[in-house]
Amino acid sequence: MDEETRMEEVAAIKGMPVRRNMHIKLKQAVPSGYPTEKMKSQLAAVGLNCEETSEERLKQYKEEVLRDFPEGNRQTFYIAKGTPKRSQVYSCMAGTDGKKMNDVSYLKALGIEEVEVNGSWVIDDDAGGYRRDLCYISYAPHFDYLRDNFPGIFPGSYAGEKKVINEPTGAAIRDSFKTIAMTVCTTIKSGIQKADLESVVSTILGDNTSENPKDYVQDDVLYTYLVNGYDPETETAVSVGVLAVKYSIQIKDYKDKSDHKDGRYNDAVIQAEARFVSYSKEEDIKRDIENLAGFQNRIMDMEAPQDMDAEEEMLEAIPIVKKKVTVHTNQPPANEETFKTGMPLAGVGDYADTMIFFCPDFENVGYIDNLESSVKTTYSRSVTVGFENTAGISISAEISMEMDFVVAKYGVKMGVSMSLTSAWNQSQTETLTFEVGPGEEAYLYQGKLRSIILRYNPANNMFEYINSSLNSFHSDAVKTTREPIVDPKTKAIWQEMKKE
Repeated sequence: MDEETRMEEVAAIKGMPVRRNMHIKLKQAVPSGYPTEKMKSQLAAVGLNCEETSEERLKQYKEEVLRDFPEGNRQTFYIAKGTPKRSQVYSCMAGTDGKKMNDVSYLKALGIEEVEVNGSWVIDDDAGGYRRDLCYISYAPHFDYLRDNFPGIFPGSYAGEKKVINEPTGAAIRDSFKTIAMTVCTTIKSGIQKADLESVVSTILGDNTSENPKDYVQDDVLYTYLVNGYDPETETAVSVGVLAVKYSIQIKDYKDKSDHKDGRYNDAVIQAEARFVSYSKEEDIKRDIENLAGFQNRIMDMEAPQDMDAEEEMLEAIPIVKKKVTVHTNQPPANEETFKTGMPLAGVGDYADTMIFFCPDFENVGYIDNLESSVKTTYSRSVTVGFENTAGISISAEISMEMDFVVAKYGVKMGVSMSLTSAWNQSQTETLTFEVGPGEEAYLYQGKLRSIILRYNPANNMFEYINSSLNSFHSDAVKTTREPIVDPKTKAIWQEMKKE
């Protein structure tokens, strides 16, 4: 029995009101349910349009799916889907100050988008609902760490199911719904109200991601945020939680319309993992967030759990980057310390990239010799601001990091302060204009850096520079000087020439 169910039973026995400690602002809604027409259109969208998908047959399937589920008392207030890619999770964890993002922005940064269905409630505040913290806790490696290391304290529950089905495609999809929904009900002891559960089930079927057009494959993660005992007058609830269901549906030759007189069909494989956690006190959420501080400290020494897939295992080995970029005097060695000083990139594949900046310098972009003129002269020219070569540059839209550095060369200094965002994925052209008075001369310099991608490969725990990514980064800072910024020997020659 979970804590909140026990609280409700004790309160009922004593004739006392149940404590509502969770503050959340919700609006009542009508559950969307799962209309037969919607199921039919979803199946048609993936190419299924036959006798098995007639409205009469689908209505029968839906009744078979829902009739076995007990009536629960939890209600949904937010339903979202998305499989966070390693690069998205990494960017959000490493390069973004999550506290500056509201809950919706945080979820979007992870590629988790709300689906267009309603449960009994809808959220009335983008920043509320505990969604960010609950998502962070329900992330599978975090959830499993808390479950394994804080038994009796962490209120999470887990259930997993794998089923091989040998039936026609329509029946296989019906059983996919049943397998996933039953896994959910096993995880949530006090259940979900049937109308809300029907809305949740309606989101399971999605786009076919199979590389073989004959097969149907879907891998997804469904996030259902649940509330228990919500009072709209006080805007409080007995508990708030999240259910994260990672599932996979694979149906071979799913459009096969042969007679199958022998009663044999191609196997369909359905797998589901459900992780559910619910809290009745805000301080318990904070406690588990704090307990996860020990998670990163032990990642490099931790043997990966058997049920953690390769992508998750690699993700957790990635060093966390600071929120401020360091500019090095020269190209630093390829190691973990250097990796932490860079700007995270939204990479692809089973590795992580950061952009390392070094070697600040001045680049001459203009000169006016107005020594023999009696009038003021104006000079304008276009310059590149950003990366000289933008190929392969992919900064996440949620990244915002500060970079401060000083360009110092032959006694001339210039301080530069700038923000690095996704705007730098494309170089920009700006027009610089400066004026020189009569009888004067001036040099115009632009601050620039060298950059290179440092890659970490968790598979072999190695750091290496991608030499082909060596690049130049032109800042938006400029400086004018009366004399050229050159070495002393060249400057002496220049001064002698001026005397002639």
